[in-house]
Amino acid sequence: MVTGHTTQIAQNLLGIQMRVIEASTRAKRDPFEVTIIGVTKTATAKSVIDAFIAGLENFGENRVQVLEEKLPGMLNIKNRSKWHMIGTLQKNKINKVLSLFDCIHSIDSIDLAQAVNKRAEKPVDVFIEVNASGEKSKSGCSINDVKNIAGEVQKLPNLKLLGLMTIAPESHIAEDSRPYFKRLKELNDSLNLKNLSMGMTNDFEVAVEEGATHLRIGRAIFGEAQA
Repeated sequence: MVTGHTTQIAQNLLGIQMRVIEASTRAKRDPFEVTIIGVTKTATAKSVIDAFIAGLENFGENRVQVLEEKLPGMLNIKNRSKWHMIGTLQKNKINKVLSLFDCIHSIDSIDLAQAVNKRAEKPVDVFIEVNASGEKSKSGCSINDVKNIAGEVQKLPNLKLLGLMTIAPESHIAEDSRPYFKRLKELNDSLNLKNLSMGMTNDFEVAVEEGATHLRIGRAIFGEAQA
């Protein structure tokens, strides 16, 4: 039996997919180039399962312990979905992150990249997190450091660099994010990287128009309680 909650999440996901298609059309892009990552930091295990049943295959979590708490309730889908570490990565959590996640979006230094490479037993997909706005409150490396970090990451045998990641300054106006997304796209292209992790609930359509391949969406999928 399909519950009302399952139906709501399925409807939310379908609405986002349609908006991605529309934004891709405006940008003359293939919508199948865009991966929707459901950000689960305040979603329940049941909600994650509902989203999986609705067709979502990629999920993102900010903190290791939050995912660990949910695992008992969703073990039947964990190995059938792809999990992205999208929060700040602390060195003392690297081993757990490597055991739980398939992709890391928050490499922000050569030192951290080397630490992950040393502990990884097989190649892991990574993004370099860039503080494109230069805000002191934001994590990520500076734009000036990206080229050097990317060059070093690409030398590490256990890291596969997919592209760059950023979080635009908080705003209720989606267009405010465009300059930062455009800047990241230009930087990504200059490094000959193919993937861009950018765009959240408030600005993902602008991100698609500017070349995003990975969207990190929580609230629009799981409801207003989701950050």
